[in-house]
Amino acid sequence: MTKVLNLIAHPLKLRSSLHLKKYQTLSGLTLAMVFFMVSCGTENQPQLATPVVATNAVSFAAQQIQIKLGIDHNYSNTDCPKQATSCYQATMTLQFPQNMPANWHILFSNLSPIGKAVSNEFELVHINGDLHKISPKADDELSAAIKADTDYHIRFYGNTPLVSESVLFPNYILVGDDGDSSVISSTTEKLLDGHQIPRPQHVKPFSLPQQQLRQADDKVAIANAKERYYRFLSRTSDKKDEQQSRIIPRLENANWSGDSLKLLSGLQLPDMQHIKNTKFKTAITQRFKANSLEINQQGLPIKIAPKNNASPESYSLLITSNDIQITYADSAGLYYAMMSIAQLYDPQHQTLPLGVANDQPSMAFRGLHIDVSRNFRSKEFILQTLDQMSYYKLNKLHLHLADDEGWRLHIPSLPELTDVAAFRCLDETEQNCLMPQLAGGNGKLAATQQNSGFYSIEDYIEILQYAQARQIEVLPSLDMPGHSRAAIVAMNARFNRLMQQEKPQQAQKYFLTELQDTSQYRSIQNYNDNTLNPCLPATYTFIGEVLTQLIDMHQAAGVPLKRYHIGADETAGAWTESPACTALIAKNESINEASQLGAYFVEKVANKVSELDIVPAAWSDGISHANAENLPKILQSNAWEALYSGAHTKVHKMLNKGWQVVLSTPDVLYFDFPYEADPIEPGYYWGSRYTDSYQVFQFMPNNLGVHAEIWQDKYGNTYTAPAEIDIQNNQKVLGIQAQLWGETVRSDAQAQYMLFPRLLVVAERAWHRPQWTETYKKGVAYTANTSHFDVQQTQEMNADWLSFTRLLSDKAMPQLVKDGVVPRVPLPGAVIKLDKLHMFSAFNGLQLEYKIPGEVWQTYQGPIKVSKKRDIKVRATIPSTQVSSRETGVTEI
Repeated sequence: MTKVLNLIAHPLKLRSSLHLKKYQTLSGLTLAMVFFMVSCGTENQPQLATPVVATNAVSFAAQQIQIKLGIDHNYSNTDCPKQATSCYQATMTLQFPQNMPANWHILFSNLSPIGKAVSNEFELVHINGDLHKISPKADDELSAAIKADTDYHIRFYGNTPLVSESVLFPNYILVGDDGDSSVISSTTEKLLDGHQIPRPQHVKPFSLPQQQLRQADDKVAIANAKERYYRFLSRTSDKKDEQQSRIIPRLENANWSGDSLKLLSGLQLPDMQHIKNTKFKTAITQRFKANSLEINQQGLPIKIAPKNNASPESYSLLITSNDIQITYADSAGLYYAMMSIAQLYDPQHQTLPLGVANDQPSMAFRGLHIDVSRNFRSKEFILQTLDQMSYYKLNKLHLHLADDEGWRLHIPSLPELTDVAAFRCLDETEQNCLMPQLAGGNGKLAATQQNSGFYSIEDYIEILQYAQARQIEVLPSLDMPGHSRAAIVAMNARFNRLMQQEKPQQAQKYFLTELQDTSQYRSIQNYNDNTLNPCLPATYTFIGEVLTQLIDMHQAAGVPLKRYHIGADETAGAWTESPACTALIAKNESINEASQLGAYFVEKVANKVSELDIVPAAWSDGISHANAENLPKILQSNAWEALYSGAHTKVHKMLNKGWQVVLSTPDVLYFDFPYEADPIEPGYYWGSRYTDSYQVFQFMPNNLGVHAEIWQDKYGNTYTAPAEIDIQNNQKVLGIQAQLWGETVRSDAQAQYMLFPRLLVVAERAWHRPQWTETYKKGVAYTANTSHFDVQQTQEMNADWLSFTRLLSDKAMPQLVKDGVVPRVPLPGAVIKLDKLHMFSAFNGLQLEYKIPGEVWQTYQGPIKVSKKRDIKVRATIPSTQVSSRETGVTEI
């Protein structure tokens, strides 16, 4: 009973009734004592005027409750919580049916903790993470019964501006006093006519500047038809792009004769038995078939030969009327040559161009990060994405398998990691699942299964082998020591199970909670219990077990684990009151305070990984706090600082340490950010109000500072990139990686929308370095007033862009649709000038369309006379498909 006495002695540990799992020990009696302590500290909730006790009462009421949420002001300076000088102000309107379950409450997600709520009838409190709770106030003489069909308002305030529908999370949950729960129908998402993806029904329009902007001096223009028109118009060029038969990514050099060869009988594949991977040929034939390219023993023969001392992944391609000759450096080079043939093929005319091409990547690391923890992505989505990655010569999949909101990989020796932490549902003890976060709903029901789930060992092995056949390396990531709440909750459930079985030694082995730790903290994601304790031996026992199991899976797949991402970011000041850490600090002369323990953890785990002959990788903020002398010599750092915040200087420092730097720059490579500064456009915006395909195309990864001349910060202000630290010894970045974080991405379809076509632009930029880029020079500073990137380079870049987007429109995007991937189609720009409709496309070659009320959609061929008063809609369509952009209205210029 020692632990029970310690728990009672530290009432501050009882942070929330939803987190009792941290303190459940030994027996049901102990658990009952804890529940009694918490329940004694809560007030009784009043019943509604017409309570219903039937088992379907919650479901029935959830279908009828009406909720609307509107942002009143994003930078108000009145009534802000905690004397803040600025805050957002929002109003939630609720309407209830006649019959409500007894002692009900509502759970909902909000992007950041609500700091203050004002209501005569309701309490609104933050629980943990993004989870909040609404409940009727205690019944007394001053509070009237809540009436049916009456509007009730809750005004609330917080610090993070809310300028997008997608961060006003859907799927509010009604909970009855018996624990029965149901998602409130009026808060779900719905696919509306004229839209590509569903939108939340409960969010009111963002129409006023104070609703659309993040602060009073926010200079980023809100997207509309007129803004798009002039933005797209500015991307034209007087120059011409010369390369014929262009593909994505662009060939390093090619010389085409101008003639083409008709493939009457398709292609004859070479003998590829020397390639050890038996699925290599299958991957190639799958792509050829998808591109309508026939494989036939009587077809044009492909002849292959290895090339000694060639650069990794390089190849040469010679297409003649007699055969196709490929020389290649390695299996990747051969595979990419085949992908180039598939792209060069014209299925409409059944032809290939005649000529020669030589090709190799400019960067060794060409990656995509997919967060499957916050919201789960199906195995089918991962395999489909691997197909597209390999087709466009991307070669690294960083799979983010564990975070606060979910653990997604089955570990047989630790079943609670997936039995409990792979699901989000209503269980306040969190012994069966995690409590809902990020609008997760009930993850153990089919309707919200997309937010929950995990990969079995068989699933993971299939993913590894599928990727390997397509020349893609999978980098698994189980984020630690921060972002570890799913693991902590799971191991608490394991502890309780084994203690009930009277197996205390086994229970303690992987127990990640120190019951005597009274530290109070909030992580960046607003959790108070999500950080592993670096001072507990069980922490490293747990990591060792998970890593061993992971290595075994890779070995079983025949795909050795080469790189492992430890995370190592955002530890948020935990451990200050940990007795174990106090003891460790006292014994360790190199550690003086708790803030140094994050670096201690990173150094220890990175070296453990390195000793296993695996390259450790981590986010740059975590390893930058570590002592470089204590880290392995070979180390990958994902640099995620924003360019306007001095990213170039931080990257230069890491390069000078000899680290393998992978640019993961948020203001250009975070694809959970919106495509446009439009409240309807989904995505989070903490690092950039928007990131469109053109911005990704402009990216010059070999000279980060130069972007200060052509880009602004997240509020639309100019910034300076000073020449503080130069790159020494001609160090180069290893590559670039696009990130799809999952907080606001709740379905596979939305994930496709956010990834494509931006991912194709990343493939272009990672493989091909165009001539128009600005070469890095030591000692050069960049501002909006310098002109190192000059007018001629801008013209060449825009010519390259128009050529690239013509290929996107004519070939790449139609092929995506054919492959079952539905990309986002950019909205057109449009204005009405002198009674004429003018339209302009984001991508050269998209089919532009307009609609006059009462008529069908018509193809835009040029300016057309229209009536000023008519409600005209416009959209863009991918040629030869039925896939169109969201439709939007046009206003007078």
